[in-house]
Amino acid sequence: MANPQEDLPPTVEGKLTIILNGQRIDNLTEDGIRTMAFFEGRDREALVAEALARKAKQDAVNIIRPKIRDRVGDTASLLGTTADAAQLSVAFALADIVAMETTTTFAAYKTAKMTLLGALAGVDHVTGNPVDVPTLAQDLITKIQSGEIKLTASLKGLVPALEEIMGRSTGVADIMIEALGGGAA
Repeated sequence: MANPQEDLPPTVEGKLTIILNGQRIDNLTEDGIRTMAFFEGRDREALVAEALARKAKQDAVNIIRPKIRDRVGDTASLLGTTADAAQLSVAFALADIVAMETTTTFAAYKTAKMTLLGALAGVDHVTGNPVDVPTLAQDLITKIQSGEIKLTASLKGLVPALEEIMGRSTGVADIMIEALGGGAA
């Protein structure tokens, strides 16, 4: 079944296409709006405003996603890049845990962490030399600060990006809990 939020049809004159409770409703008449508001127990204007805001947001997403696919990569490519980022984050966190557990001073911690990160980074495939992790990190930070590299989380804002991450995580966890018969995931 198609995603009800994708490829919304144009609105028919005098009728609305809205998204309400995650469901697309096409060509809704004024009577239909009143009926929905009644059954939702909500004010008609508030219901329409919320539904139209959701539709406008989805319309913007529907314009952006094909551009991302065409200019940056298809879903599988983006998922691969996301997996790379997640794996690197986990590996760096593990290096941090090992460095903390195997050292007693900050200087020893720094040395252990850089050694572990260097081992994770491996060898530069162009030069054949070990990757200089601190220089690589500083170069990337400089490019982010200059705008040469852009982070989608920065564009969205930290709070909205974290809310999106946590919201999706909670949504998936809720589905897993349901699938497990209400038990903890």
